[in-house]
Amino acid sequence: MWRMLAKSLLNGVATTRYPAEPDAPSERFRGRPVLDPARCTQSGDCVASCPTGAIRLDDDPGSTARRWTIDYGACLFCGECARACPSQAIRMTSEFELTVRDRADLVQTTTLARKEPS
Repeated sequence: MWRMLAKSLLNGVATTRYPAEPDAPSERFRGRPVLDPARCTQSGDCVASCPTGAIRLDDDPGSTARRWTIDYGACLFCGECARACPSQAIRMTSEFELTVRDRADLVQTTTLARKEPS
Protein backbone atom coordinates (compact mmCIF):
# COMPACT_ATOMS: atom_id res chain seq x y z
CA MET A 1 0.00 0.00 0.00
CA TRP A 2 2.80 2.43 0.82
CA ARG A 3 4.35 1.70 -2.55
CA MET A 4 1.13 2.67 -4.37
CA LEU A 5 0.80 5.88 -2.33
CA ALA A 6 4.42 6.85 -3.00
CA LYS A 7 4.00 6.15 -6.73
CA SER A 8 0.85 8.30 -6.96
CA LEU A 9 2.55 11.18 -5.14
CA LEU A 10 5.57 11.01 -7.47
CA ASN A 11 3.44 10.89 -10.66
CA GLY A 12 1.33 13.92 -9.76
CA VAL A 13 -2.18 14.74 -10.90
CA ALA A 14 -3.41 12.65 -13.83
CA THR A 15 -6.83 14.26 -14.33
CA THR A 16 -7.94 17.45 -16.04
CA ARG A 17 -9.62 20.42 -14.39
CA TYR A 18 -13.02 19.71 -16.00
CA PRO A 19 -15.61 21.37 -15.67
CA ALA A 20 -13.76 24.54 -14.59
CA GLU A 21 -11.44 24.26 -17.62
CA PRO A 22 -13.04 21.96 -20.21
CA ASP A 23 -10.77 20.43 -22.82
CA ALA A 24 -11.42 21.47 -26.41
CA PRO A 25 -12.86 18.61 -28.48
CA SER A 26 -10.80 17.29 -31.35
CA GLU A 27 -11.28 18.70 -34.85
CA ARG A 28 -13.26 15.68 -36.08
CA PHE A 29 -15.48 15.44 -32.97
CA ARG A 30 -19.21 15.10 -33.69
CA GLY A 31 -21.46 16.65 -31.09
CA ARG A 32 -25.07 17.76 -31.20
CA PRO A 33 -26.64 18.05 -34.68
CA VAL A 34 -28.53 21.30 -35.33
CA LEU A 35 -30.90 22.32 -38.10
CA ASP A 36 -30.81 25.59 -40.04
CA PRO A 37 -34.53 26.04 -40.87
CA ALA A 38 -33.81 28.58 -43.62
CA ARG A 39 -31.84 25.99 -45.61
CA CYS A 40 -34.11 22.99 -45.00
CA THR A 41 -35.85 21.69 -48.15
CA GLN A 42 -37.89 19.13 -46.13
CA SER A 43 -36.79 16.28 -48.39
CA GLY A 44 -36.85 13.81 -45.50
CA ASP A 45 -33.43 12.37 -46.35
CA CYS A 46 -32.27 13.04 -42.78
CA VAL A 47 -35.21 11.05 -41.42
CA ALA A 48 -34.50 8.11 -43.73
CA SER A 49 -30.79 8.06 -42.91
CA CYS A 50 -31.11 8.15 -39.10
CA PRO A 51 -30.26 4.65 -37.82
CA THR A 52 -32.21 5.08 -34.55
CA GLY A 53 -35.23 7.02 -35.82
CA ALA A 54 -34.32 9.99 -33.64
CA ILE A 55 -35.44 12.48 -36.34
CA ARG A 56 -39.03 13.00 -37.47
CA LEU A 57 -40.60 15.33 -40.03
CA ASP A 58 -44.36 15.65 -39.46
CA ASP A 59 -47.21 17.88 -40.58
CA ASP A 60 -48.16 20.40 -37.90
CA PRO A 61 -51.87 19.82 -37.17
CA GLY A 62 -54.04 22.87 -37.73
CA SER A 63 -51.50 24.80 -39.79
CA THR A 64 -49.63 24.69 -43.07
CA ALA A 65 -46.29 24.28 -41.30
CA ARG A 66 -44.26 21.13 -40.71
CA ARG A 67 -42.38 20.06 -37.59
CA TRP A 68 -38.80 18.76 -37.59
CA THR A 69 -38.14 16.93 -34.32
CA ILE A 70 -34.93 15.40 -33.01
CA ASP A 71 -34.65 13.29 -29.88
CA TYR A 72 -31.13 13.73 -28.52
CA GLY A 73 -31.77 10.87 -26.09
CA ALA A 74 -32.03 8.48 -29.04
CA CYS A 75 -29.41 10.18 -31.23
CA LEU A 76 -26.07 8.39 -31.71
CA PHE A 77 -24.35 11.59 -32.94
CA CYS A 78 -23.17 9.59 -35.95
CA GLY A 79 -23.55 12.44 -38.46
CA GLU A 80 -25.53 10.42 -41.03
CA CYS A 81 -28.29 13.04 -41.05
CA ALA A 82 -25.81 15.80 -41.90
CA ARG A 83 -24.27 13.71 -44.68
CA ALA A 84 -27.69 12.83 -46.14
CA CYS A 85 -29.08 16.38 -46.14
CA PRO A 86 -29.02 17.64 -49.76
CA SER A 87 -29.12 21.32 -48.73
CA GLN A 88 -26.62 20.99 -45.85
CA ALA A 89 -29.24 22.32 -43.44
CA ILE A 90 -27.97 20.01 -40.67
CA ARG A 91 -24.53 20.47 -39.22
CA MET A 92 -22.71 18.72 -36.42
CA THR A 93 -21.58 21.01 -33.61
CA SER A 94 -18.97 20.43 -30.94
CA GLU A 95 -21.59 20.67 -28.17
CA PHE A 96 -21.59 17.58 -25.97
CA GLU A 97 -22.91 18.69 -22.59
CA LEU A 98 -26.58 17.75 -22.92
CA THR A 99 -27.37 16.98 -19.28
CA VAL A 100 -31.01 17.53 -18.34
CA ARG A 101 -33.17 16.54 -15.39
CA ASP A 102 -36.19 15.57 -17.49
CA ARG A 103 -36.01 13.18 -20.47
CA ALA A 104 -38.52 15.33 -22.37
CA ASP A 105 -35.98 18.19 -22.45
CA LEU A 106 -33.84 16.13 -24.85
CA VAL A 107 -36.49 16.45 -27.57
CA GLN A 108 -36.18 19.58 -29.73
CA THR A 109 -38.84 20.64 -32.23
CA THR A 110 -38.40 23.23 -34.97
CA THR A 111 -41.36 24.57 -36.96
CA LEU A 112 -40.75 24.88 -40.70
CA ALA A 113 -42.79 26.67 -43.34
CA ARG A 114 -44.21 24.03 -45.70
CA LYS A 115 -42.26 23.47 -48.90
CA GLU A 116 -43.13 20.99 -51.58
CA PRO A 117 -40.41 18.33 -51.98
CA SER A 118 -38.54 18.54 -55.25
